[in-house]
Amino acid sequence: MTGAAKREDDGMRGWRLWTASALAITAVMVLSAGLTGAVSIHITTAADRNSAGPLTGLLGGESKMKRALKSFTVGEGPLWPAYDPTNHYLYIPEATAEQIQVFNTANRLVAAIGTGSDTSPLAAAFDPQNNYVYVTNSEDPGSVWVISGTSIIDTITSPQINVPLGITYDPGDAVMAVANWGGNDVAFLSGESVVSVTHVGTGPQDVAFDPYWSNLIVTNERTDNVTCINSENLDVDGNIAVGSSPTGIAFDPATSQDYVANYYSKNVTVISGSCTGPNGNIKGFDDPDDVAFQQSTLEMFVTNAGGATTSAISSAGKIVHTYAVGTGPSGLAYSDYTNDVYVTDYDGGIGTTVYVIT
Repeated sequence: MTGAAKREDDGMRGWRLWTASALAITAVMVLSAGLTGAVSIHITTAADRNSAGPLTGLLGGESKMKRALKSFTVGEGPLWPAYDPTNHYLYIPEATAEQIQVFNTANRLVAAIGTGSDTSPLAAAFDPQNNYVYVTNSEDPGSVWVISGTSIIDTITSPQINVPLGITYDPGDAVMAVANWGGNDVAFLSGESVVSVTHVGTGPQDVAFDPYWSNLIVTNERTDNVTCINSENLDVDGNIAVGSSPTGIAFDPATSQDYVANYYSKNVTVISGSCTGPNGNIKGFDDPDDVAFQQSTLEMFVTNAGGATTSAISSAGKIVHTYAVGTGPSGLAYSDYTNDVYVTDYDGGIGTTVYVIT
């Protein structure tokens, strides 16, 4: 039985919770190469917690529809991608095709990395410490692949990795943090081992690093809240209620806040990485799934899985653009090399398109 089928048998929503998103994701972290976001994208310079306050009101205006300027074909079921700033490669986990495809900046296929039968490649994240890309395999009991360039060099397995979903790099501890759906916890990976586990809420979906507070923020889909984990000691600092069925999360360095996509509430909750708030909700979405920050425009992008669109939110908290992208947009990645935003069209596991917003 595929990961998708198992999730649907559990009574969770169809296309997204079959194994849940990642990226993001999406998470923005710290490095000197520019700003990025989503379950896992590239890592960047972030504001110091003691520096000047958040940048607000930088962008505004009314929502208007724009077209995605480019697209390219991938394998079936693309989900949460990651950008590698060293090779300038885009890694796309493809759950239905059971492979991870690698594309260059010209959107041309560099490699197709097979993951084997009965696997579900879900979410990718870049590790700036070793320049590897990590991809979660959500097929129970789960594993994490370690990729160097275009080759899998290691497969991390452990009883503590049970249906891993979102993944991100934690620069505070130099470890990879994995939202572990099967164990209701976050597993921390170093080398080939799980070095620590922190229990969170029920159904952890995605995890992002907040450099402003040096916290990891975890979305808990089944308890409708997020958990803040102190990056110094990996203890829980607190929990905060958000909307119904929180999925993707990303840090916005322009506002020094975290943005949470609430699938069933059809909104995005803005919170502080100190687990105080929430600071407000942004409405106008249709089954929002993943979120990612766009450096060149200082906008937060949100995929609308139920609306066949992707929205851009300004630092002022307004939807300023809406892009038509396929029928079931899921994951996001941003490249600070091309300033492009990549949107995967999962479309119930049969989608084969990635859209490029320039």
